[in-house]
Amino acid sequence: MAKRDRLLSVFEKEIVPLFKEAFGYFKSGVKGISFAQLYILKQVEKNPFINVKRIAKSSHITTAAISQTINKLIEDNFVSRQQSKEDRRFYFLKITEKGEKILEENWRFREDMLKRLFSSLSDNEFEGLISALRKIKEGLKER
Repeated sequence: MAKRDRLLSVFEKEIVPLFKEAFGYFKSGVKGISFAQLYILKQVEKNPFINVKRIAKSSHITTAAISQTINKLIEDNFVSRQQSKEDRRFYFLKITEKGEKILEENWRFREDMLKRLFSSLSDNEFEGLISALRKIKEGLKER
């Protein structure tokens, strides 16, 4: 077995369980909202006057699927649907105070999780990991 094949095997044995554990830890901190809802809520927060079609297009998800998730966000009072004053046929989404609060809570949890996840790495090791991940990302873009 070539060295690269052995390294890939070790990587797979080490990294897959690590990602599963990290994902499980993150998921345990997300209370009262799904990952899909958090993603959409973040889009609404960052983009005033965003509508369902724009979210669907940027997410590469169907408008129907996004609409279901947005309806749940509206039902839970995380976002509201506002009618445009200029064009009454147009509706945009606006984050509510409750939506801002849950985003803030989940952001704090995420920061804490990342600090814990990488606390065992020195600054040099962490920089090396970031550099390696950037190379992987660039390699994926080339395909």
